[in-house]
This record gives sequence, structure tokens and C-alpha cells, in this order.
Amino acid sequence: MIRRERTLCPVLISTILLVGVGTVSASDPPDARINPQSGKITTVDSCWDGSHFCVRHTLNPGEGESPQVTALGPCAVDEFGPRLAVSASGDVWVVWWRDDTTAEVLVRKQTFSDGTWTSERQVSSSDESSQSPEIVYDGARPWVVYQAQALAGTKIVVGAITDEPDPITRIGLRTTTYNGDLEVRINAMSGHLWATWIDSDTELGWSAYDHETGMWSSPSFESYASDTVGAARRRVETTALGN
Repeated sequence: MIRRERTLCPVLISTILLVGVGTVSASDPPDARINPQSGKITTVDSCWDGSHFCVRHTLNPGEGESPQVTALGPCAVDEFGPRLAVSASGDVWVVWWRDDTTAEVLVRKQTFSDGTWTSERQVSSSDESSQSPEIVYDGARPWVVYQAQALAGTKIVVGAITDEPDPITRIGLRTTTYNGDLEVRINAMSGHLWATWIDSDTELGWSAYDHETGMWSSPSFESYASDTVGAARRRVETTALGN
């Protein structure tokens, strides 16, 4: 069972739409973006509703209007770690993980043109306990990276989110025996796409996507033994961008 600080959510107005009341902090750090089409701030977080941790999406309309808050999951069990990506056309994708019997990574999409949300889709495999997703939009489609339990350690998995009914494709990048926080990340910049994770007490692992072949590279490793994980990530970024 995952333990989090229990901070109450705003009062539930309906099962779909919530209106925020006052200032409410969340159990997980919120993720926020400015929607390039509307110029409004969109935020996702997870907070305690009195029974479970629930994932919610908040749109701040600005100009003194009340925030529009949407509950993204049924909140029948604890839900954690929501992250979001926004396309240039204003569409929003939110990923999070549900601490169910087999933990699962989920995604929902909001279409900017009409504001509607898709039903949730499972990103992770149904036979792997999965958590801690991160998401990025690369200019063509969103990509998700997350970690899944494996027999010999923890597997780093990446998947491309396609519109239904197309299946979500996923690939395992690496299985690591590192027992600490893997801090999986996925990045898109200047036409390049790459994922990173902490692979050991001294090394950062990473893999890059080749848009021409549609393949992810074999894992490479960058030492942070003499500095920090952040410094290693910056060196990986330089390499991934070809600088």
C-alpha cells in the first residue's frame, strides 16, 4: 500500500465536474501547462477525497472565474502521479497510475475543439504491475514512459499513444536491478525523443528513438558518480540532440 499525505479535495459537485473551493494542496506535486490555443493554465494532481486518493484535471479560466475541475478516474482505489501533455492544437492527454490489485497506467484525452474527454485506456500490460508514468508530446503523438515490476528487477517501458481503435504499442527498454527511485523521464526537443532513468547508484540509463526506423536504441549509460543525476541528464540531452 502506498502512503501519501492525506489532503482533502474540493467538495464533489458531480461525478464529472467539480468546482474548486479555496486553496487545496495535493498529495503528489501537480503538473501544469499553458494550453497554446486558449492561453489558459491546465493542471493535474492527486488528492485525498476522504476515502481514496483521486486524480483530477483543473482548468483555470482566469479573470476571476471559478476553476473547472474534472475527476478523471472513478476513485474506487487510490490513484497517483498524474502527468499531462498538450499538443499545439490544444488537445490534452493525462496519464496516471492506479494502485489496484495489479497496478496499472492509464490515459485519457481531452479534445480541444469540443472539450470532451475520452474514456480511460490502459497503457500498461494487464499482466505487469506498473506505475510512475511520464508523458511528452513530440509534435506528432504523445509518448509515455513508466516502470513495471519484472522477475529480475524493474522494467522501463515506453509506449506511443494512438487514437482508438488502434492499439497502444509498447516496448521494454531495460530491466534494472536498482532498488531506488528510478525517476523515469521522457523528453522531446528539436525533433529528437529520448527517455532516461536512474540505473544504479552511479549511472543514469537512457535510450533514444529513431524516427526513420521507428526503433529505440539499446540502453546507454552516463555516470553521475562525480556530480549529480541532473548534470548527467544535461549531458545526455546534449548527446541526444547531437550537440
